[in-house]
Amino acid sequence: MINEFRKTSSLVRSIGFAVGMIIGIGLAAVLFQDYRHRVQAAHAQAQALADGAQRLLSARLHTIERAMQAVAANARDLASTVPAQAQALVADNLKGVMARNEQVESIVLVDAQGQPISAGDPEPSIRQWSGDVTRGADLRTGPLARHNDGWVMPLAVPLSDGGWVLVRLRQAEFQDVVDNLHAGPQDVAAITDRFGMIVARTGANAELTGKPVDMLFAPDDVRLGRRVSRIDGVERLISAAAPGRYPMWVGFGTASAAVVESWYPVVALTGALYLLYWIALLYILRRIGRAERDHLRYVEQIETAERRFRVIFDKNPMPCWVYDIDTLRFLVVNQAATDAYGYTRTQFLAMTLLDIRPAADEAALRAAVTHRDVRVVEKHPWTHRRADGSLLQVRVHASDIDFPGHAARLVVAEDVTERLRNERVLRHRATHDATTGLHNTDALLEFLDDDRRRSVGYELAFVQLRGLELISDTFGQAVGQDVLRVMADRFAALRGPDSAVAHRPAETFVLAILNGERRGEMLAALMRAVTSPVSVHGMLHVLEPRVGLAVHPRDGERAEKVLGAAALAAQMGNGAPGTWHVFEAAMAAASINRLKMAAQIRNALDQDTFIVHFQPIIRSRDGLIVSLEALIRWPLPDGDFVAPDVFIPLCEETGLIVPLGHRVLREVGRAYVTMAQAGFADIALAVNVSAVQLQRDDIVDAIRQTIADYHLPTGAIQVELTESAVIGDQALRAMDALKALGVPVHLDDFGTGFSSLAYLRDLPIDALKIDRAFVAEIDSEVRSASVCEAILTLGHTLGLHVIAEGVERESQAEWLIAHGCDYLQGFHAAMPMTVDDVIVFMQERRAARA
Repeated sequence: MINEFRKTSSLVRSIGFAVGMIIGIGLAAVLFQDYRHRVQAAHAQAQALADGAQRLLSARLHTIERAMQAVAANARDLASTVPAQAQALVADNLKGVMARNEQVESIVLVDAQGQPISAGDPEPSIRQWSGDVTRGADLRTGPLARHNDGWVMPLAVPLSDGGWVLVRLRQAEFQDVVDNLHAGPQDVAAITDRFGMIVARTGANAELTGKPVDMLFAPDDVRLGRRVSRIDGVERLISAAAPGRYPMWVGFGTASAAVVESWYPVVALTGALYLLYWIALLYILRRIGRAERDHLRYVEQIETAERRFRVIFDKNPMPCWVYDIDTLRFLVVNQAATDAYGYTRTQFLAMTLLDIRPAADEAALRAAVTHRDVRVVEKHPWTHRRADGSLLQVRVHASDIDFPGHAARLVVAEDVTERLRNERVLRHRATHDATTGLHNTDALLEFLDDDRRRSVGYELAFVQLRGLELISDTFGQAVGQDVLRVMADRFAALRGPDSAVAHRPAETFVLAILNGERRGEMLAALMRAVTSPVSVHGMLHVLEPRVGLAVHPRDGERAEKVLGAAALAAQMGNGAPGTWHVFEAAMAAASINRLKMAAQIRNALDQDTFIVHFQPIIRSRDGLIVSLEALIRWPLPDGDFVAPDVFIPLCEETGLIVPLGHRVLREVGRAYVTMAQAGFADIALAVNVSAVQLQRDDIVDAIRQTIADYHLPTGAIQVELTESAVIGDQALRAMDALKALGVPVHLDDFGTGFSSLAYLRDLPIDALKIDRAFVAEIDSEVRSASVCEAILTLGHTLGLHVIAEGVERESQAEWLIAHGCDYLQGFHAAMPMTVDDVIVFMQERRAARA
């Protein structure tokens, strides 16, 4: 194939050069013939102009000759008829001739010697030139001569008596003939006489008039029809008109440059085209040479690629084979294919693709192969069968290739069995919760937003199971996870054709009711599932479910908005645990108000507008103030205050309780320093710490920092914790750390929280505070009094002090004192006051006691 390519290249070169030579010779011949034709045409045109000028000159001389003949005849007739008057009449006749021929300078009758017979100048030389007579003409022409400051040519016609009619014709008559020829700017015409003198020449050439004709051309320039002017150095093609009736010659010269002027562009164009041919030929030959080199490189690359392909194919770690597209028979396989499929190479080559596919795939395989588009083969995994019957999933990478004698396709089979298994696991993880095995809320929302379901109504139940985290903190993470799985099993039991469930870590479940006709039935089943106690490891755990309901599309077009409405209903709904709350538009407004209030709280923290009041706690046996409880207050511009039970819960939900707690600690530190300076260093200050602060903040470090910043003595700060706050390992560690700092810990609102006596026994606390709910009716309601009496007994039995909150009446104080309550707090003793007011209050009480 390479030799054939080289032969073709050589043949093209030979033909190209031969054609170029033939074209060159042909173009040269054409140009030469064209030049000859142009020169011949120029000669012919010049000859025509010269002949035309000769005819014009002859016509004008003939007119003058006839006039002179008429004068001679008139003179003869007058002399014979009226001799006396002949001379005068002849003179009149001469004047008439001159008047009719403006180029005639003078006309006079002279004798044989040239002496005038009539008025006029003599012509002595007439005998020298009048003897020559042109055939058929009476007119004799003499040599040019100067006369009266101008050139004239003497002309003579014989009289009957031997005299002559002499006319002196101005040179302008001859000049007019040559100047009126239509010629080019460098073309010239000239008239010469029989004496070899120049009579007239084209242009203003007065200095040449009367000069020998040798002045026009070099004597040695003998080229036929071509002369170089000695006047202007221009080469011209010369044509001449021979004398006719009169001995005058007319010559016409056409500039050679003008003849070939239009020939040169033809030569240039022809040369350019000829050059273009050679350029094109060289370009083609160069391209052929480059193509030859490229072809050689291509052949080398193919051979190299074939060697590399063979190495890559044979050594490829993935199974590879080439098969016939028409018969599906294997043509060649690599070692990796025999290893992966368990067949020998011989067995492979005796098989077709159908032998490694399940029988059910035959139709799909034939359709894919028939399509002849490898993307159809590659777009999804295929199932293959090994020699031992086991199946594997492969992704096929295919490409049609040239294979001698076959329409073939190369296949690389990538084993994706493990990858597909992992992808299924990842897809499951992406759509399911790892702990419960239920769908996550993202998967549920995607299912509900499917175009096929968008037009179908449904209802979402958002279930928040409060208490799961408390169980994990109290009994350990393993117990909490087991409780969560039990609840997940209950929700899984609610799944069906008319419902779907999902879980959102950590306490939230979602039930989607897809069939409105079964709404009541499914809600009842849901409430049974979430309110029934959970038995784990021999213990019953009761959760606090909050259930919110929202309906599509009434409460939202997209599932995410419907879910948000249901969640808002669960959070905002008021009612007994175990009931559901249907979303209402007012809930959204209330939520917005809560968000606005949260923003106002942040602004109040930034502006430092919160203040701290202090309420005294007195010892019941002697009425002595022993401590003050720090109470946060949020003043309004009108002088009123936002109720703590309004903004404190919101602070706990948003986490703003943490910076608010830090604010209280700083104010407590400053207040203690102020009171110590006033003489009340023995009065302790109690601060409330919420469960959120224990979970989100290192409250111990904050208290330690406050003690250090304000140099507080041991016991100067007391901490009050609610029952829900002290549950969990983190709370126990915090209380132990506080005890190590010498900070007393009081259990606030006792009787309203967890109230596990076994747990209470082990808490590192110093006092119990009876909640105001029990104190309110202590003097009028037996049940409340019984509860308070039990708390007093319990506290004292555990070695704890007991403090009663909300003491507002004297009768309440008397009952508590009578039953051994250690300390009293409430409006009956004192209202909350600023630090300055409480110092004045304590000073007054001290003065009164003194």
